[in-house]
Amino acid sequence: MDILNGLLDKVKSELVTKKRAIVFWYDSNPKREIEEIKAGLEEEHIKLWELNEINFFRTKYELEIVSPDQSYVVYASFPKPADKDNLLLDMVLYSAEFQADDIAMLIERYGVEDYIMRPIIEANRVFFNDQRRAAKLSRLLPEQPNAKEFELGMMAVLVGAQSIHLPDIVQHVLVKGLDEETNEAYKRMQKFFTVARFWELSLPYFGLRDMEQTQSLRPLFYALLFSHFATEAMLALPSLEEKYRSTLPNTCRLFIDDWLRATPDHVEILEGYICDAQREWNVQQIIGQASYEQYERCDTFWAIDVQLIERAAYELVHDMADIRIWSERIAYRKKKYWGEQVPFSRLYRVLEEAFLLWTLKEQGKRTKITQNGFEWFTNYVNVSYKIDQTYRRLLTAFIENDTPHERIHSLEIHAIEEMIERLTNWYENVYLQAMASDTDQIVIQQLASQWSIPEIVQQRSFYRQYVRPILQNEPTTRVFVIVSDALRYEAGVELAERLNKRVNGQALVTGMQASIPSYTQLGMASLLPNNEIGLSENGDVLVDGKNSRGLGNRQKILQAYEPQSVAYSLMDLVNTSVSEGEELLKGKRVCYLYHDCIDATGDNQKSERRTYQAVSDTLDELDYAVQKVVARYQAKRIFITSDHGFLFQLRKVEADAKTEAVRGNIVDGNRRFAIGKDLQIPENAARVSLDYIGLYEYEAVIANGLQRFTGGGGLRFIHGGALPQEIIIPVIEYREIFGKGRKKDQQRVDVRIAMRDRIITNYRMKVTLFQEQKAEGEFAPRNLRVAFYQNGERISNEVSLMFDHTGEAAERHQEVIFTLIERPYHMGEDCELRMEDVSAPQTVMYREDVFTIRMYDVLY
Repeated sequence: MDILNGLLDKVKSELVTKKRAIVFWYDSNPKREIEEIKAGLEEEHIKLWELNEINFFRTKYELEIVSPDQSYVVYASFPKPADKDNLLLDMVLYSAEFQADDIAMLIERYGVEDYIMRPIIEANRVFFNDQRRAAKLSRLLPEQPNAKEFELGMMAVLVGAQSIHLPDIVQHVLVKGLDEETNEAYKRMQKFFTVARFWELSLPYFGLRDMEQTQSLRPLFYALLFSHFATEAMLALPSLEEKYRSTLPNTCRLFIDDWLRATPDHVEILEGYICDAQREWNVQQIIGQASYEQYERCDTFWAIDVQLIERAAYELVHDMADIRIWSERIAYRKKKYWGEQVPFSRLYRVLEEAFLLWTLKEQGKRTKITQNGFEWFTNYVNVSYKIDQTYRRLLTAFIENDTPHERIHSLEIHAIEEMIERLTNWYENVYLQAMASDTDQIVIQQLASQWSIPEIVQQRSFYRQYVRPILQNEPTTRVFVIVSDALRYEAGVELAERLNKRVNGQALVTGMQASIPSYTQLGMASLLPNNEIGLSENGDVLVDGKNSRGLGNRQKILQAYEPQSVAYSLMDLVNTSVSEGEELLKGKRVCYLYHDCIDATGDNQKSERRTYQAVSDTLDELDYAVQKVVARYQAKRIFITSDHGFLFQLRKVEADAKTEAVRGNIVDGNRRFAIGKDLQIPENAARVSLDYIGLYEYEAVIANGLQRFTGGGGLRFIHGGALPQEIIIPVIEYREIFGKGRKKDQQRVDVRIAMRDRIITNYRMKVTLFQEQKAEGEFAPRNLRVAFYQNGERISNEVSLMFDHTGEAAERHQEVIFTLIERPYHMGEDCELRMEDVSAPQTVMYREDVFTIRMYDVLY
């Protein structure tokens, strides 16, 4: 660097806006020859004034009194003093400053005071030899950083952290390994900075001064993890406490919590460390010897979830479980870290459905036996369907649990399997047997000769009762009818619940009595407009003399009643382009859309085990399809129904559930029915008249109870008989509001703090939050991220809360425990409980509420 030219440029730049220039030059190289520089300045009529440690007053007098118009370079052969020690500070502030060495240029680049940065740079010159490191440091540092911030910035660059926040730096060190010899981040600090400073800052921050002699990464991590465990687990662990005691356990806990919310690769590494510690500390044995009340709120180790799940299932199986307490405990665990991971999220779903099924089981003991067909039907659609629905959800969650977490390969919870076995035994051998017995009595006594139950909607009347009135009374309305094969009533109720969450839609579900035998051809024909039903010699069902098999034939039957009708595959329509779909539906008044997932899965012996998963897939597909049909084609009126239901049994069907096949002139049949002429009725079967649909020359035989006829095909998934699961099907009437009255945006539920006193008196603070509206209809759930902040810095753990309750006000409270980091808070100072809305892709501030800190048991 040409120092003389640099000084001349500095003076000239000052003279652009000033009458004279004063430039201070603090030189850390006192051996520099300045006589030549002095001569060069004088040639330009600039004086060089030498400043020493005893001529401050004389300098000020000379420059401001004696020569007020003369330009000066004030040369000091020592580093620039701190502002508080600088006797010429007032002059320095209205003057310019020149820096001549490489350190000085770095000082100017980073905007740091000379007295702060020079010793750090001189001690770590090797760090600044790489321009990429220097550039990264510039991006990380705040304006006018202090010495500590500058050192943290250097460490952050070396370990790859994205901030100079010490916990972020520590996390980035630990993810590289717990062995100093192989940890690349730690080795870079050793080479380009100093690990001693890393430990000087880290150990006091986490309250681990007892580890100052150790200074090893593995004990550091174990101490942080132990505090996370010990702050929630009410267990005496003297050997671990002695090794890993922290005076700031909340700060340690917050560090682990934040790490669990880090990037997936960092979280995966932390999970591995936790598994290692769990095994090394023998956590399963520790908690196995304690009561679950001592550790139920702790979420450090997944072994805790295993223990709680095992205990919950055991107590349920042995009639020991307090359903209310366990339901609250499960709801809490589901929101913790491991509770959100597979397999525990699914296992907790299994437990939730198991507890609900157990409750329904107990309630069912008080249900009276039905006396007639109407009671039998209404009892199912109002009460009993919940058992089938809950059992299906239970089995779905249990079967889905076959896919483990990649770090939990061999998790076996025998009590869960025992619980499933017991509930399945009750469902199949008690509930279904009772339902079958009740059904047999009703069918034999009342329905065998006259199938139609008065006052109940009949499947054959569907078009006349639902579609035709709209065509007659609403001439501009297009009617969509979605027919999903084997969608039984309980699944329809769940679908209606989903659809009711749409802000501008309303879904009403009604039970409908399907035609008997409850099989596809007859059910599909019954849903079409018809005057008479017939059968061909090969078993095809005829509607007004026309074959009803296949989309083309059904479209012809529809068009005979309403020329502007179309029959199409639902998913084909959903997956086609908007323009093609509009062309297909152009001018159409009636659109029958067919869907087949449940029946296609269950009727295949190789896939029938997946029947319940197929129901879940169907609900997803129908929900999505309704959304698309409404959005693309402005569908105001949609009906969703089915041809028949089904019965599914998980266990292998034993020989005593099979009966001899029907003999005679059979035109169609399956494991549950036969239809034809001159039929011989075997044992455990009943004759059903088909006069109710005008098939006077034919008769049907159905298997009693849960019986299957011998023959080919699957045994677990069945339909064709008279059980309510087979013949009670849903009619979902969905309406969408367009134009006037349509809400543009769905509102989210409001959340507020339900506490009169907002005063913090302890490092652990319980806050009660209240969801003001039910999360249904026009109010959607709200997902919040909540934590305490002070001066923009988070000072507590951060929790994610979903406010999606649909119950009454008393059920819409959530209690949350916040843990504040330990530091001296002044009496009466404020902090804010900040709620950020993360319901949408973009996070927005929802609200902030001020709390006052009044801690008496703190150190100042």
